[in-house]
Amino acid sequence: MYDVRITRLAACVITCVLGAGAFAEAAEPPAPDATLAAVEQALKQASETRADGGQPLCPADLTVDQIEWEGNRLHVYLTLPAGGPEWRISDLDATAFSRALGSPFLANPAFEGTIVRVRVGRDRPYDSLQAFLPGGSPSAAQPRPPAPSQETAPVEPVSTVAPQGERGLGGATVQAARQPIGALTGVTVFVNAGHGWTADDNNNDPDTWFLQRPGDLWDMNEDHGNLDQLNYFVHYAFNAGATVVPFRPVGWQPIEIVLDNDDAAVTYTGAWSTNTTNPKYYGTNASDRYRFATAATTESATAVYTPTITVTGFYPVYCFAIASDNRTLQTYRIKHSGGISEVAVDHRLVGNGWVWLGNYYLEAGGDNYVKITNESPDAGNVIADAIRWGSGMGDIARGSGAGNMISGYARDEECARYWAHSELGNNATGFSASSIWDSSTSDQNDNVRTAAHWAREMNQEPSDLTVDRWKRIYLEFHTNAFNGSARGQITLITDLGATMYQEEYAVILADEVDADMLTLDSEFEHSWVDRASPTYTSSYGAICTPANGDEFDATIVELAFHDNQQDAELLRDCRVRSAMAKSCVQGIVRFLNTLSGSQVPLAFAPDTPRKVRAIDAGGGDVVLSWTVPLSDQARGDPATGYVIYQSGNGYGFGDPITTNGLSVTLSGLPVGETRYYRIAATNDGGESMPSEVLAVRRPAEGTAPVLIVNGFDQLRRQQNYVQEFLFPPAYAGMTPERQTWRRSNSYDYTVQHAEALAAAGAAFSTCADESVNEGDILLADYHTVVWISGEQRTEAELTPNTGGPTLTATEQTLLSTFLTNGGGLFLSGAEIAYDLDDQANGRTFYENTVKANFIGDDADTYTATGAGGILGGIGTFDFDPANGAPYNVNSPDQIAPQPGAEAILSYVGGAGGTAGVQYDQNKVYRVVTFGFPFETISSATTRADIMQEIMGFLEEVKGPPPCDYDLDGDVDLSDYAVFSFCFQGPTYAFPPYHLCLVMDGDEDNDVDLDDFGVCQQEFTGEL
Repeated sequence: MYDVRITRLAACVITCVLGAGAFAEAAEPPAPDATLAAVEQALKQASETRADGGQPLCPADLTVDQIEWEGNRLHVYLTLPAGGPEWRISDLDATAFSRALGSPFLANPAFEGTIVRVRVGRDRPYDSLQAFLPGGSPSAAQPRPPAPSQETAPVEPVSTVAPQGERGLGGATVQAARQPIGALTGVTVFVNAGHGWTADDNNNDPDTWFLQRPGDLWDMNEDHGNLDQLNYFVHYAFNAGATVVPFRPVGWQPIEIVLDNDDAAVTYTGAWSTNTTNPKYYGTNASDRYRFATAATTESATAVYTPTITVTGFYPVYCFAIASDNRTLQTYRIKHSGGISEVAVDHRLVGNGWVWLGNYYLEAGGDNYVKITNESPDAGNVIADAIRWGSGMGDIARGSGAGNMISGYARDEECARYWAHSELGNNATGFSASSIWDSSTSDQNDNVRTAAHWAREMNQEPSDLTVDRWKRIYLEFHTNAFNGSARGQITLITDLGATMYQEEYAVILADEVDADMLTLDSEFEHSWVDRASPTYTSSYGAICTPANGDEFDATIVELAFHDNQQDAELLRDCRVRSAMAKSCVQGIVRFLNTLSGSQVPLAFAPDTPRKVRAIDAGGGDVVLSWTVPLSDQARGDPATGYVIYQSGNGYGFGDPITTNGLSVTLSGLPVGETRYYRIAATNDGGESMPSEVLAVRRPAEGTAPVLIVNGFDQLRRQQNYVQEFLFPPAYAGMTPERQTWRRSNSYDYTVQHAEALAAAGAAFSTCADESVNEGDILLADYHTVVWISGEQRTEAELTPNTGGPTLTATEQTLLSTFLTNGGGLFLSGAEIAYDLDDQANGRTFYENTVKANFIGDDADTYTATGAGGILGGIGTFDFDPANGAPYNVNSPDQIAPQPGAEAILSYVGGAGGTAGVQYDQNKVYRVVTFGFPFETISSATTRADIMQEIMGFLEEVKGPPPCDYDLDGDVDLSDYAVFSFCFQGPTYAFPPYHLCLVMDGDEDNDVDLDDFGVCQQEFTGEL
């Protein structure tokens, strides 16, 4: 969050005044003399430092009157001589100035911040820096009500039930397909992501846009990292039941469609009236500002907004309605490709801006709409104003003449100021620029308080701010910077006017994050650092009462230090971002639970169900099964129920089915129809993130012979999407990583495989690889296995704290047994050869069973072509993200066939080499393997054509004759030599899955004379 100039100042003061490393390990505040000397030196440095507008950060004649320590918090009292020039300071400079005075002590993790008080003349009282902001004036401190009790909500780790080594992080981060009832039901969560692209209007260079933090530091940029964190958080808050109001758009969707109440694409039924008098409304049509209908217990009026969707994809959906005390609990029905999702918003509590209703998968030309109904349990008026799909591109031009330029970036990548300017200023009527988005000396300064101002505008507060205070909360995401050595997270408290319970909120939230992250520590790439002090005090305009009116409690969370390599690597990990988001929701629940009259229960939504599988049981029955989710301090409370969502395309989900069990049988699946499922867990805290996507397609007779196994459940920073900045010139060529899970691992790649298999006429079931590994699914029940490996690789190559290869030793054994008993295997992924063969995590399996070799780790191309065998007729194709591949394949393996196998695909360009291999073991078993993930082939037609050839090849497997142990098509003396190796007699029982059990002809778990007799009858001699 903090400016680099203060980082440099801190380093200078620490080194020059206190000596290198001073206070870094201090358990007590430094002596008064040392403190005073350090602060005076810092004040001198500040007077020589340029502020946001180019002037000195503070006047040179500002003097230190007194310093005192209150615990680990420093109070500094300053005097500005009377009669001199008026000193005005911006929000940014107030933060920078306060931080500068505390900079000598920032290296101490116990340091809790600086409270600065300034007076003009020695006969005046001291004021906070708030009095020196533009328009500021001394103000009396408001009485503070008693602090809420924290005794009912201690942050104490609960017993962890995660088995040792169990992978418990990762998975889709998606809001529920219905608004859950959870701990935050009835609560409005205002949330913002700090910084973003900003016009340089303060330095007379309005044609230049800049990022407020370094563009590419340790391969990340805070402005974009905060946005990605916001995208994780909104889903967890929604799943806890909250009404979510983000102040930077979410959903990563640059397309936008907005329908106002008077658009032709909006149709009405029943009795609606037109408002022509309210001074605030979306749009500019004063004669039709918005419509309203009387609420009723039975629906009698609807307004249907029907967008024209021309590009299929995920779209955030928002509603806009003017709030008032005559409103009611209003239901929005979002029609998308998975069905209809209902979200209720109480416009008695929130309005006057965009409320997020969730992200939904919309198909081009599909039946997409949002319906507002007057059906409500409460009396009042229902409002039909505006509905938005998507977030759009930045459209605010800054400067004049030739310099009047827009940013050129998506609106969500811009700072919040422009979202407010566009939506409340250009596209709505009646909102005050000076009180929301244009209140300061520069766009960057405006942005500090824009979200707080807009939240205050949207919040409908009671006359007594202590009443129902639990119904609203504000959180802003940032990351920190100091000198590259500091680590850990802190929450912030402002000395410009803290909200009623800001300190309590900040402490509870910080303690929750640290407790949760420490619980998950073994799964992270680096150990989590829990700082000695959970909070830090300085001058923060974004969370001060002059900005938010003290209508809700507010804090900023600095989730880690982005200028520290280890913290930056954690911040670049999608798993860590997801865990942080869940933790922040849990911290909010803990805090709101403490407030007077709170109806927020101390309950945390559960984690995702594990070992999911969807099995065709024949006759149109599908059996869905799973294992209970993990539960602990970080992952949430135990599940008390489950919900199954269904889909026809694998992306849009609906039709929920609830259960308390761990298995459900669904009937009536038609022949020739692919059905997709995902499973979530529920409890009083809300709903979990959903499982990976499962798919089932039944055959005309019998059960599905193909099993799709999802072995790609990894989500690490090495898979991150990399964004390249093309402009302005100062940023061109920078390539920070983004934590955008849909472009790293969206946990729905069964869809590409299922679509291609369906086109080939195959029927299939699906399971997670853990279900195979732990024996819940038997490969012997299937003729063909399609194993999705994606970019899965040995954990030790990525993070030293965890282990496990692309295919576990158990999975390799099970697949070997499956194949030698007559199976067919299609195995694709970018790291299989590297992991199993080159890194020796399964060389015997890869070379002797799959019959391929590792040649190189990176083909350095996205293009391949048919090279012979079953794919000799396949032309050139690509797996390029620019052409629709779902994620970037960082390093596709170069492979080669072993003797007896055949190359079927070659890479085109780059380093070249073989991309695919087929092997036929005398039709006893057959294998096809790719050095890149099949799901990344950008053309659905090409995927279907390739899968058609693969399935035709694998279906011809006949299996081995009995006792043909060397798989050469006969039973001769060489087979008896193999048999003798396993011959142990009737007293020795082999464990499950042992390779020798293939010789157990009478299936009694031993290899004895009875089995020898079976083989005698099969003896053919050498053929």
